This record gives sequence, C-alpha cells and structure tokens, in this order.
Amino acid sequence: MTFLQKVSFCKFIRNNPRLFSAYRRKKIVIEVALCITFIYFFLYSFHINAHPTLITSFEVDIYSNKIQIEIKTPIEELESAIQTKLSIENLDQTTTFLTHYFLDHIQIKNQDGTEWKRSLSEGDLSFKILEDQNGSKNIQTFIIYHSPQHKSERIFTIYSDLVQREVLDHQIIIYLRKDWELGIFSDNPKLIGTIRFLSNTFLIDRNESGLWTGFKSTFLLGMRHIAEGYDHLLFLFMLILPAPLSKKKDTKYEYKKPKATGIYLVQVVSAFTIGHSLTLILGAIQIINPPLAIVEVFIAISVLVSAIQVVHPILIKVELWIAGSFGLIHGLAFSSTVSEFGVHSTQLILSILGFNLGIELIQFLVILISIPIIFIIIKSSTYIIIKNICGIFGIILSSFWIYERIGDLF
Repeated sequence: MTFLQKVSFCKFIRNNPRLFSAYRRKKIVIEVALCITFIYFFLYSFHINAHPTLITSFEVDIYSNKIQIEIKTPIEELESAIQTKLSIENLDQTTTFLTHYFLDHIQIKNQDGTEWKRSLSEGDLSFKILEDQNGSKNIQTFIIYHSPQHKSERIFTIYSDLVQREVLDHQIIIYLRKDWELGIFSDNPKLIGTIRFLSNTFLIDRNESGLWTGFKSTFLLGMRHIAEGYDHLLFLFMLILPAPLSKKKDTKYEYKKPKATGIYLVQVVSAFTIGHSLTLILGAIQIINPPLAIVEVFIAISVLVSAIQVVHPILIKVELWIAGSFGLIHGLAFSSTVSEFGVHSTQLILSILGFNLGIELIQFLVILISIPIIFIIIKSSTYIIIKNICGIFGIILSSFWIYERIGDLF
C-alpha cells in the first residue's frame, strides 16, 4: 500500500466510524472463532492420545503338544460386542455364555486345516475382571488347545474375530510369552503380530525352533539368574571369604598354605554345587515343590549364618555341611524357574542341564575373580579387618532380607 493509499484509507475510516466499528467486530468474531477451533482440535487430539484405542491381548504359551492363550479384553468393548453388562456380581451367571462366545471366536488350525481342540473335561472357562493402573477394566481368561497330532507343531494359524465382528476398529495384539524351543520365556514376552478386522488370521511359524535353541536359552537364563541373584552370590562370597584362614577352638586365626586354601575352596564350592543341583533336579520334576516365599526366607537365613561364620565362627569344621545343606535350599529357588518352562522328557533334561551349567559358569567366574583379590589382600595386616567388615555387611543385609521376606508371607 502506497503512502497516498494509506492517507485515503485513514480519511475513509474517519468519515465512516460506524462502518469501521462493524469491520472491527467482524474481525474480532473471526479471530475468536479461529481460536476456539484451534483449541477444540488441540484438545481433541490430546484426548485421542490420552485414550488410545482399546485392544485385546493374546499372550501365547507354546508347549510340546498344547498351546495356552491368556486373553485380556477391555470390558467396555466386550460389553458392546455381546450387548450385555458385565460386573463382578453377574460374572458367574454369564460364564457359560462367555465361554461359548470366546470359543466360537478363537480357533487354532494346522496348515491342513485340522483344528486344535479343547478337552471336553475342561468345562467352562474361568473369567476374572482385572483393573489396571489407569483404572481400565479387562476380562481375563485362559484357553488351552491340544494339538490334533499330540506333538509339537512347527506352523499353525490363530483365527480370531473376538469383539471385532461388532466393534470394527478393535485390534488384537499377539505376544509369544513362552516357547522353549524358540528360547522365549515368560519374563520376556515377544510381540509377534496384530489381528485386525477383515484380517483375522495370524500365522505362527516355528521352523527356526529346536532343541539347541532351547538349551542355549536355558544356559543363558541360568547365567542371568545367578548373576542377578544377589542373595545367592553373597552366600557364595561368604563361603569363600574366610578360605585362607583356619581357626580352632579358643585359638586365634591361622593362615593356611595356598594349596590348603585351594583344596578348601574346591570342597566348599563342590558341596554347594551338589546340594543345589540335587534339589534343582527334584524340584524341576515336581518331586518336591515347597512354596517359593518360604524358600526365599531360608535363603536369607543361609546368608545370615554364613556371614556370622565369617565374623565369628560358631560352628567349627562344619563349613562343608553348611555349604551343602544350604545349597539344598538355594536349589529349590533355582528349580522354581525351571519348572515354569512347562516342558517334559528331552526338553526337561536339557533345561536342567543348561540352567545348571549357566549357574556353575557364573559361580566359577566369581571364584576366579575373588581368589586373586583374596590372596593379594591376605598379605596385608588388614585382611581380618576387611573380612569382618564384609561379614558385618552380610549380617545387616541378610537380616533386612529376612524381615522383608517374612513380611511378604503375611
């Protein structure tokens, strides 16, 4: 706009004040409308992000001749699909109806179309209402399907239009939670696919699975289990810490020769290994199966006893019995992990072997690192002080574990 045009526009405004007021009002109305529109779409997009599409999850556990699927589906979308209000009060009355609905909308078939079946003796499914941390409610149930050939299948397809037939934008997310031959265990589920409307099938291909993969995975799991089991490692450390010392009743400490120290370490670690290996096997094959919470309490007690022995030996010349006896307790904790694999025969043997070898490797590495450090420190006059400080630390920490774990029992 030129200078003369600006002057003319100003004169026009002075000569037509009412028209200018109307122009301002329209401008303000348009600006307000634009702001409201922007705020609306901003809040709407925030609402979408804050409330994502509700989904059903299938967590699949694959065993040698059967499959278990844990299903969690949003209760409000399931209610829309079945046109029935669900609550804790009426869940028992709708169990048969829900059983038929779920079984009609979830099938598993082999490549030749042969359908996997449920056992007739299993009856109705069991349903539970769960509430997550966001306040959303889900219906949970488990379905077990048996292989028609009664063997481990390499390729099969999951067919499902659960909820999706009535709620078209509903999605089903499939996780592979447990498959021994693929090396997938319940603590690390793997997202493998999605089922959507008009695409209600999902192929599971297990051709890369095998005994070697399962063995290798259990070996690595055994390594991780002992490496993350601070109570197991602390107990082992308390066993080997006083290795260079010997004490008789009413006498001071005496230092052992390196050869005697080495023999002592081999004996103590062997006793612990024999103990935990024995109960690992017995627990894995379900001959003994005590509650894990009680086992964890006794593991903490084993650390406390071994720590007291480090500071002030009460039981003289019984270190091997302590290592072996408490090794039995630690093995029960190890076996609880192996028993969760749900495997049998060859897979079970390989699981026990792989898991135990993984544990032994970490134990060997701990000893390999600890022995040189102990022999370096032992040359100084402060070794007994360091030993006692470590023992006191073990007493404090194990006492806390005992208090905490006993509290978990009640």
